[in-house]
Formats: sequence, C-alpha cells, structure tokens
Amino acid sequence: MNRRTRVRALLAALAVLAGVLIGAPQAVAEVPDAGITSIPFPLGYADFAYDAARQHILTAEAGWVFIRDLDGTKVKEITGGLGFPSSLSLSADGNTLYTLDEGKPRLNVIDTVTYAKSSVALDPSICPNRSVFTGGRLWFDYQKCGRAGTGFASYDPATGTVTDGGLSLGLATELRALPDRPDRLVFVHASLPYGQELIDVSGTAPVVLGTIAGGSWRGTSIALPKTDEVAVVPGDGTALALYSANDLTAAPRRMAEHDRALGVDVSPDHRFLAVLRTEGISAAVGVRDLTSGTPGELLREYVLPGPVMDARRVIAGADGTVLAAGTEWNTRTPTIFVMRDATKAATSITATAPARVGHRESVTLTGVVKGIDVSATVTVTRVTRAGTRQSTVTTAPDGSFTFAEKADVTGSAEYRITYAGDAEHAAARWTGKVTVRPTAWDFNGDGYTDVVVGTPGEDDGRTTDTGQFHVLYGTASGVTASGSRAMDQNTPGVDGTNEADDRLGQATASGDFNDDGYADLAVGAPGEDDTTADSGMVEILYGSAAGLTTSGSGSLWPEGKYTHDWLGSSLAAGDFDGDGVSDLAVGLPGDFGGRVRVYHGTPTGLAWRMQLSEYDTGGEQALGDRFGWSLATGDVDQDGRDDLAVGVPGDAQDKGWSTGAVYLFQGDAGGLGDDVQRITKNTPGVPGSPGKYEPRTGDGADEFGLKVVLADFNGDGKADLAASAPGSAVNGVTDAGTVTVLYSDGSRIGTDWAFEMSQDTPGIVGLPGENDFFGDNLAAGDSNGDGIADLALFSYGDDYLSVIPGSVDGLAFGKSVWWSQDSPGVPGSQESGDKWGASLRFLGGAKPALLVGAPGEDDRQGAFTVVYIGRNGLTGEGAQYFGEGTPGVPGEPENGDRFGTF
Repeated sequence: MNRRTRVRALLAALAVLAGVLIGAPQAVAEVPDAGITSIPFPLGYADFAYDAARQHILTAEAGWVFIRDLDGTKVKEITGGLGFPSSLSLSADGNTLYTLDEGKPRLNVIDTVTYAKSSVALDPSICPNRSVFTGGRLWFDYQKCGRAGTGFASYDPATGTVTDGGLSLGLATELRALPDRPDRLVFVHASLPYGQELIDVSGTAPVVLGTIAGGSWRGTSIALPKTDEVAVVPGDGTALALYSANDLTAAPRRMAEHDRALGVDVSPDHRFLAVLRTEGISAAVGVRDLTSGTPGELLREYVLPGPVMDARRVIAGADGTVLAAGTEWNTRTPTIFVMRDATKAATSITATAPARVGHRESVTLTGVVKGIDVSATVTVTRVTRAGTRQSTVTTAPDGSFTFAEKADVTGSAEYRITYAGDAEHAAARWTGKVTVRPTAWDFNGDGYTDVVVGTPGEDDGRTTDTGQFHVLYGTASGVTASGSRAMDQNTPGVDGTNEADDRLGQATASGDFNDDGYADLAVGAPGEDDTTADSGMVEILYGSAAGLTTSGSGSLWPEGKYTHDWLGSSLAAGDFDGDGVSDLAVGLPGDFGGRVRVYHGTPTGLAWRMQLSEYDTGGEQALGDRFGWSLATGDVDQDGRDDLAVGVPGDAQDKGWSTGAVYLFQGDAGGLGDDVQRITKNTPGVPGSPGKYEPRTGDGADEFGLKVVLADFNGDGKADLAASAPGSAVNGVTDAGTVTVLYSDGSRIGTDWAFEMSQDTPGIVGLPGENDFFGDNLAAGDSNGDGIADLALFSYGDDYLSVIPGSVDGLAFGKSVWWSQDSPGVPGSQESGDKWGASLRFLGGAKPALLVGAPGEDDRQGAFTVVYIGRNGLTGEGAQYFGEGTPGVPGEPENGDRFGTF
C-alpha cells in the first residue's frame, strides 16, 4: 500500500468511525496536527525508554545515558561508571532508571530527578541481558559470564537484594511488563524455538503459566489491552492475536485483521493500541481502537518519513505520545520517530487580536478552543521586553473565551494562548503579536508624556538664532524640570554644528521610528545652511529606558540642498503603511512651491521612501504655494493606516489670488498611495468662499490650510479635518480668520455637516476683529476624557485660545470655553504680545495635559504652560509655568529666544 492509498484508507476509516462506531472513543475524531518528529542517532543506541510524566526520551549509548526532550534536544548527559549501558527500565513512577552493564555482572541505578547514580554488584557469574520493572521489582534474564547457562532473577530496590528465580528459559529479546498486572510479565525468546512465555512474578519464585510457540519466527512485541488479555505480535507479522493473560490461551475477543505487524504497545488507559507495521522498506504506526466490540479498528495512521528498515519497537506513552524505532534506509541511521498526542483527540485554538493598540489601551483577545465540549482552562502568556506574564481564563462549554488586559508595556507583545489538554484531548496553542505603540513624547516608556520645547532664537554666544531644544520629563505629579536637558548642534551626538539662523527647534514631532517601544524625537532646523543657505535639516534622536539619548542619533537632509528649501519647517509622525512602526513626513515649503518628504520607520530607524508635491498629484505648482507648510496625520478611512493632510496656504490654482488648499494623501501598504484629495474653499460642499485680498492696504490672503489637524471630532473612529484660513474676512472685517471643519464620510473627507466657524459663530468667544487671524494655530486632543477629540485654536490678535469639545454630533461650538493666562489657576498674566497659544500640543499618557506655548512672553524670551486635564476636563489646578529662568531648566532667558515653540 503506497502513501496515497494509505491516506485514502485512513480517510475512509475516519468516515466510517464518524458514522457507525457508536462506542468509539470521542478522543480520536480528528487526525492531530502534530506530525512526526525524527530524532537521528548516527552513532546508534543500545536501548531506549520513555518517561511520559516528564516527556523525556532516555537512550543508552556507549558509556552514556542521554535524556532528550521530544524535539531531540539534550536535557542531560549522564556518564561515569556506567560501563556500556544496555537494557533500560523505568520504575512505575518514572523517578528511577535501571540500566544493565552489557557483559558485566552489574546493574546501574539512576535517579531521574537528581540524576544521582549508583551501582548494584551482582553475582560475578551473572551477566544480565534484558530487564523490566514490574510489581516493585526489577526482573532480568541473564547468561553465565564466560560459560554456558542462563537464568532469571530479580532486584528489590526496597531491600537492595538480588534473588535468583530458578528458571532457565534461554535469553530474551524482550521482557514486557503488563500494565495493571504487576503479577505478570512476558518473556519473548531471542532464539529457537522462539515464542513467548507468560510468567507469574507475584512471588519471589517466578512460575511459567503458558507458552505460545513461535515456530521459526521470533516474537517481537506484546501488550495488554485488558487486564485479562494479552495482545501478541508473532515474529512473522502475519496477525495480531489476543490471548488470555492468565495462561496464554486464545481470548474470547478477536482482533481486527491486519498484516505485517512487527511491534505493538497499548496506552496505559487501555483505550488505544499502537501497532508498528512494515511493507518492504515502508513503515507506519497505526493507532487502533480497543473499546469497540471488534478491537483493533484503525483510527489513524502515521507513515514514517523516508524508507525505514528494522522497524520493530513501538511505545504508547501515558501522555498520548507514541514513539517508534527504526533505521533510516539511505543513511543506515538508527532513528526514533515521535508522534505527539497520537492517542488524543485533536484540538486547535483560533483567536483574534488587534494588530496595534496604544499604550495603556485595552488588548482584547477572543477565540475558541475547538475539539472540546466542556469548559476548560487556557493559559495566556504575554512576552514583552519587560519579561513574561501569565494569566488564565476559563472557556465556555463551547470552548469560546475572551481575555482582556491593559497594554502597559510598549513595543512588540507576543501572546501565546495554550490549552494543556487532558487524558483525552491533545494540547493546542495559538500565537499572535500585538504592537503596543508608545504614547508620542514618552521617551522613557514610563507612561508619562515628556515635553520638548524649541528655542529657535537661542544664541550660543557666537552665533545668533542658532536654536536649541529642551527636554523635560513627565512624572506622576506632572512635568518636572529635574533632569531636564538643553541640546543644540554642538551637543555631543547631535549632528551638525551651530550656525547663525539655523533655528533648531522650530518644529518637533514624535513617534516610534525604530520600533523599540520608546517614543523618538524629530527636531527641525529649517534655517540650516550646510552648503546651501536655508536648505534645512531634521535631527533624529531615539528614546530608551533612560529617556532621550543621542546614541545612534541621525539627521535628515534635503535632496539637492537648494536655497530656501526650509526642510524641517513642519513635521508629522504617523504609520502610513500600517506596519506598526511610525513614519515621518517632513515639509520643505520653500522647495519650488513646496514638497513633502516621507521617511519610512524601520527597526534600524528612518529610511527615505517618497516625495510628494502638487506637481506629483497632477496639480499646478508655483513659487509661493508653500506646499507642506503644515502637516497632520490621522486615519480618515479607518483602514489601520494613517493618512496625511498637507496644508498649502499659498495655493492660487483656483483663483488669481492666494486662497490656499489642503491635500489629503491616503495611506496604503506602500506608504502613501495615489488616492489624493484636494480641498479648497471652492470645492463643492465646502462652506465659505475665497476672498480677494489687497496687500497694498495690509489685507492678507485667506491662507486656507495654514494650519491643519486630523482628529475624530464625532467619535465614529475616523479622523476628520480642521483647516484654518486665518486671513479670511468675516462680515467685511479683513484678516479676521475662519476655521473649516469637514468630517470623514468613511472613505475620504466629505462635505456632509461641513461647517465654517469664526468668532461670529454662536458660542465662540469674542468678535471678528481686523488682524485677529482666528485659527492661526490649531491642535486636537481629548480635553475632557470622553474619548472624542476636541479642537483647541489660537487667535493671534486676541492672545487667548478657545477649546471646542467634540461630541457624537461633531464639534459643539456652543460649549466652547476660552483660556488665557488670566484664567483661574493658570500661572502668569495676560500681556499683549505674549502669544499664549501660538504653540499648542495635547499630551496623552497617564497624566494628560494641554501644552500651551507663549514664545512672545517677556520680549520674546518665551515660556510655556502645562494645563492638566482632570476628571471634568481642563483645569487650572496644578497648572505649571516654565521658562529658561525656571529653576532646573538649563539656559538663560534672552530676548528673542522664543522658548516655548513647538
């Protein structure tokens, strides 16, 4: 029978079992997935045994006893004083291994728990041959050392005595104990006339109870299907018969017929028979049912890999594992074949897990253990960079389960769901990975967001406006100046050198760019000259357990380095390709009308991926468009990939004057794809209209897209767009400013519920004023803990900011509130020119807050305020004020520094 025929036969047998064998064990309804593991022994072995309790394979090799796991990995090597160990026998509890010293009057005793070993000296005339442990004693046959004669004896470990049994039966090829019958063993003859002897070993003197003549063939294997039956494989392999365990007479039950059986063993629960059979140089192990009226029906069959010769030994372990011994034909290598859970019902686990979650968000695993019909316990193991943690969950009777926990460690988390199995069911395992994104700005992974503020006007004593940036760390009690750092291009490890007008710190962004579970930092220096004036550059520094570090830091430079590219004027981090690693978009608004360079996050850091421009989208590109002046990321279509909004405040494509535009590039597997949406005030459905401007009278352009944000303002899980046009006229008032809000339609930015707001909108504080530039700055985040993004916006001419809460109906303008340095609890006082709110950033993490920059504070020395988010939303309670003069903050305040820029 070839392999394909066997498979067909197996499938047919399984179909019959499912339909008619009412008494068949439920445990074998499916073929297990474990397959066969081959463990080669190039140097051979004398004997092997199996410790099912520990799932260890024990082999006797020249001068050694090796202990291996079921994959063949060595667990222990035992040597020294063993001579040449041959026959191996395990005690009933598996804690003691007995080995015979080939050709020597000695047996060895090994503790399989401590691996301690000792020896028992035998009568000098006795050279033991084969052994078996049963009834609390080790029985062995022997031949006279150096002379003719054989015998049969036992060793009692309780007393340490050896007793000769007084039988002379010749030499055995096997001694087999009968499970559950410690009073019986079978002696299988190694020489003519072959056959088997059934021996009563209940007393100190063994008694032969019955004999099966072997004829010209050597009997090779026996097993005990029931306490009153013995299954015997004759040496010629012509049949598998049942005999009485009392006298070896024929048993009432008949075994199902099958040919070429050369080895047999029964599972300790007497439910299954493992039968090793060959046909030429092909060998297979069949698992057979012993519970039906006709015992021996085939349930499943394993075809041993490769041509196999000398396949005669098979063991059915108490753990459901079946082992078979043979020799690989081509290499003549003795091999042990391992079939796990061969006598157990196949089980499997299917489960789902989120691909990515944010730090401290919930990780929920749902799944089902298939193949069981009762409640069971599964173990959930989580492996992260912080170590391993285990939990358990009980399944429903149908095997379904749900497990949820908070993702408290950033980076890659491997989840292993394990069902240990039982006497009737195989074990099963499922493995999945969840990427836990660190909270942006949390450089040391402690759950508290840190603060980075730029000082683009900082002078270093030799050059002006070279710039620098400060890093202050978050704690459970809030932002602290303790341990803060100031860095510039002269800081060791930071690329470049300080030069006049570099303006380092003009823009900043944070994401995990190298997938190590810590937030990293990008800092723009748009005035960097290198070899070309104002070509710009971006510094990249990486987070670690110790916080932000210059180790491994790098930098990004424009291609070509043209004058006034201003690379790094704007920055935005997001996962555009959905691989779980943050990517970075970098604006070059001065590069021939503006461009955006996109860098792909990888385990080794950022790598250039693509460049975007109006020209690349089929639009018109002109000098002064400033494509990339502002950037924002968010998932508009909820596909698991961030999309990119690009503000082009100088775009004049639709009119003969500058009106502005916003481009939306949607993420795809390759980064940012060809699906691009262009939005202006002339787009159908977009409220408002572009207005002319008169620069001779000081009237500025609309500059739609000067600031853009993507955030979920209505709680539907999809990012919406807010775009400012601070130069728009309102009711004839020039440069009063507007902000347009457009909601996602599920796939793109739509126009349903679109709204243009200004200070003329009911609920918005203030009145439209000339040169107010309402919307000069925008930021989005959850200011009240309801899970929906809110919008914060700055009005340049008013020196205060408005916060508009989101809701299931979108932004609730009527519930907006305004904040200034005169608000209760907020440090400092409102002063003209402070520009409190010119920089805005929401901080997440365990202590969320709104970061408010005031780069104009005290003659543009600059400062920033941390306004925390409490149970009821933003609160002045505990608010903090920081400047370069704050104790612990490095540096000296100087006019024009603009500390508090971000």
